Amino acid sequence: MLVEKDENTIKVIDILRSLSFGAKKIPESPNEGKRADLAAQKEGDHFLIEVKTRLDHPKLMNELQKASNLEIVEYKKPLFRSNTFSRIVRQAVKQLDETPDINNSFKLIWFRAEESLIADALSFLKVTLYGISYLLVRDRKDRFSWAKCFYFDMNEFYRFPTLDGVILDNGTAIELCANSFSSKAPAFRKSSMYLFFSKHDSVTDPHQLEIDQESLVADTPIPRNNRAEIKRFIEEKYNLHAQEMEMNVIGGVITYTK
Repeated sequence: MLVEKDENTIKVIDILRSLSFGAKKIPESPNEGKRADLAAQKEGDHFLIEVKTRLDHPKLMNELQKASNLEIVEYKKPLFRSNTFSRIVRQAVKQLDETPDINNSFKLIWFRAEESLIADALSFLKVTLYGISYLLVRDRKDRFSWAKCFYFDMNEFYRFPTLDGVILDNGTAIELCANSFSSKAPAFRKSSMYLFFSKHDSVTDPHQLEIDQESLVADTPIPRNNRAEIKRFIEEKYNLHAQEMEMNVIGGVITYTK
């Protein structure tokens, strides 16, 4: 596990250096608590980054191990927050917050999910980060449509305002998810990291999505377990009627052995 951790940290350092960021591993200091994995900098901006990975969906992997050659294993998974990913985020934030920092660094998690068999794996991670809910909405003219609402449900960004963003890496695409509740959100949007990903259309930022009228945003301090009040906030903010929808990801994986 430690070897795999080091390998992934080295991969992230290599990626950052290829993007013209200075990056180096932070030495471990067991007697002084946990540390973030690496520090990066570019154009006067400093970043602390904790690298995390995860195993694929265990239930799906168990079904695949029992399947015959060329058998299609189907899956249906509600698009809902992952408690496993939530724990990973919580642990990473603790390490970031405990890392000594004299540069007022932005704090990021780099999450590598490149071994996932579920094609929509990053969507599940975003639901956990952003508490995304899908709503059936009716406007003042009784027209119906559906909308994606950020921060409607329990989410990690609301819980951790010291976390500026999470970089999701599936081995093919890399995307930056920005935290609207970060205490440094306005400054982070001007940082070299944010601007790089924005230039390549690889940023999810609810603040900008709301400006572009592409999503709804529950940017309110109302506790997330008070769903009725969150719903009322959205209805009053956007002058509409909303009803939650259940979303599922449906797909299949075919087994193949040589």
